[in-house]
Amino acid sequence: MDLEDEGWLSQLLAELRSELSELATSVEPVDMSEAEFAFWTSQMVDGLPFGFDDTDGRVSPSGLAGRLFLAGLADMARIASMAAGISGRPFESATVLLDVAIVFAALVNATDAMRELGAVRHDVRRGESDSAERVAALKRPLAAISEGLMRLRLDEEHALVGRPFHRLLTHVEGRATAHLARRHALGQLDEQTSETEFARNMIYRTTVIESVVALVCVDGRVNRMESRLVHELIGMARLDSADSKRLLGELAAGEGAPISALVDALDAPADRRELLKMVIFAALVDDELSPLEEDFYDDLAVALQIDAGERVQIFGQVARAVAHHPGLIEGLKPDVLVSRARRSATRHVEQWFKRNGKRVAVELKETGHLVALLARWTHEELDSDEHDEIREQIMDIVRSAPALALFAAPGGSLLIPVLAKVLPFSIAPSSFKGVDQDLVGP
Repeated sequence: MDLEDEGWLSQLLAELRSELSELATSVEPVDMSEAEFAFWTSQMVDGLPFGFDDTDGRVSPSGLAGRLFLAGLADMARIASMAAGISGRPFESATVLLDVAIVFAALVNATDAMRELGAVRHDVRRGESDSAERVAALKRPLAAISEGLMRLRLDEEHALVGRPFHRLLTHVEGRATAHLARRHALGQLDEQTSETEFARNMIYRTTVIESVVALVCVDGRVNRMESRLVHELIGMARLDSADSKRLLGELAAGEGAPISALVDALDAPADRRELLKMVIFAALVDDELSPLEEDFYDDLAVALQIDAGERVQIFGQVARAVAHHPGLIEGLKPDVLVSRARRSATRHVEQWFKRNGKRVAVELKETGHLVALLARWTHEELDSDEHDEIREQIMDIVRSAPALALFAAPGGSLLIPVLAKVLPFSIAPSSFKGVDQDLVGP
């Protein structure tokens, strides 16, 4: 698909027509509060690839930014259709493409396009226009939406194309899409709603970069890699000139915003979790992770009301991303990044296990073979099938013992000593020959 072709958006939506119609009706409606819907949205967005699963963190191949842009829009269209379905008002097959286009118009705050598409949708539902009239009426609003969406696309040469920061900001767009689709499906999407969501999105982007600036300034010195990261993030976020100038001024002065100001800007739990992810990634971009930087994101997590168990889960997600993206920031050594992520995560895992070790023990008793595999993992390498088995069994119990998610991530064996030290039983091989034999079964 050629993004230089003025009809690229129409072509993208046309290719998704049947899939979007099926998705809208395949989702079981659920009566959810706004908070519950926000949680569902976070789970849905986290589970979609947005095209990133194919990048593997390698140096960006030609056209990667465009490919991720189109893949991201396709997944956002799917999110919109599912959000309408779960809200009990699935998009109708006759208007599903118009419905998704209206959501995209709201996403980029193209309010004139929203009104024009709404009029076309009304006529279609009433059978009051022919195809030629519809095509003519769609040309201007689709052009406006295309222009707005293209502003979300990164340049091919951008340093962060395909990197975790890119993915996290794409998730922001995905969550916004879901909320706008829900409003549209319920008949509550208007210009004010569009403007409010757009402003919320920009506040989040600004707050993310403010947090990164505060982090890199906390130890009183900003190195070249950290400075470059902030500049690239500002370019990625498409902030207005006033906010960009203010943030660069904070960076130059070495004085970031206080944590209280960062926390006050965000109230949605999903936004707060994503903010902490960004800060953790930013803390790992250079060769030094100072105690002051560690203290900063610890204090930020507490201020964001992210409890220790959830913090461990977030660390696990970051560790997985770091392990899967050796090219996180060009010029850094991936083994150093992974090592730092694991050291930081280890401390939080240990704290969590000390408080919840007995509960974890009960869960592990139900999966004795898992404990046997973990025991072997302390002194020998397992084969790929055994690694897969560990991941599957851990994910089965991760809801009741969320810290175990970290062991399912690549490199999880590095945290086995923590497990061995803090669990109320031993996982050493010898333990299965005596007192703990009942744990693993015959």
